[in-house]
Amino acid sequence: MSNAENLATAEESSIAQSATPAYDLSSSEAEFAAKLGIAVAAVAEPTAPAQRVVANPTGHLMVLGETGHDELAWDTRDPESVKAAQEKFDDLVGRRRYLAFKVNDDGTKGEQIKAFDPEIEDMILVPPMTGG
Repeated sequence: MSNAENLATAEESSIAQSATPAYDLSSSEAEFAAKLGIAVAAVAEPTAPAQRVVANPTGHLMVLGETGHDELAWDTRDPESVKAAQEKFDDLVGRRRYLAFKVNDDGTKGEQIKAFDPEIEDMILVPPMTGG
């Protein structure tokens, strides 16, 4: 291979690497990312203990973040799962100032909500906007 061919190959490799974003993900997210063909720089340790799996969820809390979204499900017949969802909601909306919205039955964003209601089937929480 000539010097020009070596240089072209090195440049193509560099461009391919810089065009592929790298994200810090958990191991399950990394597996999902691999299926989608997304490069993962490192696998992050979970920041919170693993959530209990809820067999027949009656509600979902979807939390938008920098690298995607996190989801927490609860079943109104399971007080522990409702308590976990309530605590997550209170932490994000109360302490971290996230905005919470009810998702309408047709999938569109509904009104903003200020308090956790386990009877709401789907909620979306978004981080506070920062300006400058």
